[in-house]
Amino acid sequence: CVCLFEESDAGAIDLTEQNFDAELGKAEFAIVNFYADWCHFSQSLKPIFDQASDEIQREFPTVMLAKVNCITQANVANKYHVNKYPTLKLYRDGRVLKKEYRGQRTAEAFKEFVRVQMKDDIEVVPDVEKMKLDTDRRHIIGYLESKESKTYDIFRRVANFFRSDCQFHVAFGEASVSFRHGGDTAGFRDSQSTDDIYYSNGFAPGNNYFFQWTQDKCVPLVREITFQNAEELTEEGLPFLLLFYDPNGDNKIVETFRKIVGSELYSEKDNMNFLTANGYQFSHPLVHLGKSTADLPLIAIDDFRHMYLYKDINKLSEPSSLKEFIADLHSGKLHREFHHGPDPTKPNPSDAASESSNKDSTKEVSTPPKSQFAKLSPSDQRYSLLGQRDEL
Repeated sequence: CVCLFEESDAGAIDLTEQNFDAELGKAEFAIVNFYADWCHFSQSLKPIFDQASDEIQREFPTVMLAKVNCITQANVANKYHVNKYPTLKLYRDGRVLKKEYRGQRTAEAFKEFVRVQMKDDIEVVPDVEKMKLDTDRRHIIGYLESKESKTYDIFRRVANFFRSDCQFHVAFGEASVSFRHGGDTAGFRDSQSTDDIYYSNGFAPGNNYFFQWTQDKCVPLVREITFQNAEELTEEGLPFLLLFYDPNGDNKIVETFRKIVGSELYSEKDNMNFLTANGYQFSHPLVHLGKSTADLPLIAIDDFRHMYLYKDINKLSEPSSLKEFIADLHSGKLHREFHHGPDPTKPNPSDAASESSNKDSTKEVSTPPKSQFAKLSPSDQRYSLLGQRDEL
């Protein structure tokens, strides 16, 4: 293995706006510490992170530990939406991962984390016909001529990037020859199918086609929120569209929700997180909506300020019903109507007399329940949160 960085006990590499992309582009895997000198959590982490960097560099020359001073390099911090110190972001081949490092802040913990991340999780398949796949996971199967090829290196790097989203398998040589009519290829198989969806755009170095194809297949539009991943999801900063379901009931509603999101709401994937939630595990938000587990299933939006209930889940299958619900959030209509009642509509002439006779009637004003998922955001016991600066 060729060492990409100078072997020295210099600690984590300093990144700036000028060298950020170039330095990270050299590393197969990187942990970047976004810090502020005034933050006592950052101060405590600095010597530990430097020690971990030196030790990891000796064991894994293609791994980088680096740091960004968010005060002097504000443009870099803003680009990656850093909202707490220290933030430990992960990168593969220069691309940022959605997940951050949230483990223990010790040199040994960092080293063990890197060992796991650098372990090759791709299963080599000797016989495709006898391959047994976990029916609860999504799978990418590579059909390649040789392991000693540039194609496999591209496949391996993409597989490592999406290792938490899909399981990856590969068949070489004779085991895959019947699948390689037009050259090396790959297939996608989800939990509902036994047939592959094939990739057909080649593996030329420098193009992103295989990466983009894998992303579309492996990263689901609709994810399950749990207490384990809630903090990560809140940090993505996108409002939640949540389906609260009954885990003991008929979960056809979950599939219906997924299908509607896929067919009608794909254009909203950069503006909204689509989530399913076990209504028994997340019963507390239901109380704030004036509901209970007896009312499941329910749909709601949480924009980290308020929660808004989708009024009639029986209308879920009506074309554009859910899309209009989201549009009303973006336009401010949901917030406005919660505070001031329904927006006025132009009255029919036959209703004019009735309207004039009710001038003294008052419009009921209500307040939407406060966000409950904002409470699952990062703890001030581990981070200095922006907007709650603590310089002690």
